[in-house]
Amino acid sequence: MTTGYTATRKGLSKAQIEWVRAHITGTEHHHGCCIGGDAQLHWIIRDLLPAARIIGHRMVPGDQQDTLVVLNCDETRDPLPPLVRNKNIVAAVDTMFCFPGEQTERKRGSGTWATIRYARSVGVKHIIIYPDGSVSHV
Repeated sequence: MTTGYTATRKGLSKAQIEWVRAHITGTEHHHGCCIGGDAQLHWIIRDLLPAARIIGHRMVPGDQQDTLVVLNCDETRDPLPPLVRNKNIVAAVDTMFCFPGEQTERKRGSGTWATIRYARSVGVKHIIIYPDGSVSHV
């Protein structure tokens, strides 16, 4: 199974981390190479699934330069604007695991929620793991 991740730059909550550690599987994992949740997920995958392949989708440096992080990915995709990069992650996977920083959807100012809406619009299976650990299977 090929999985993708979208996560808050604020970092995962304790409940989200516990959920990942209990449920992570798969052989190929895609993330957006950002600080916070992406970096945490990267290291959890490396720890629990050392043979898994991790594909990093980078952003074009610019206004969000301070959010980029260098991780030891098995493959790194060319830099793209954030929302284009996120659509490419969705297109590359069977299932998206989504880790927003809020319990309720934000209509503006959240790449995580924009990615969730995009996955929903194109019919890609996505699972939302909220900060309190509750889960929505979509």
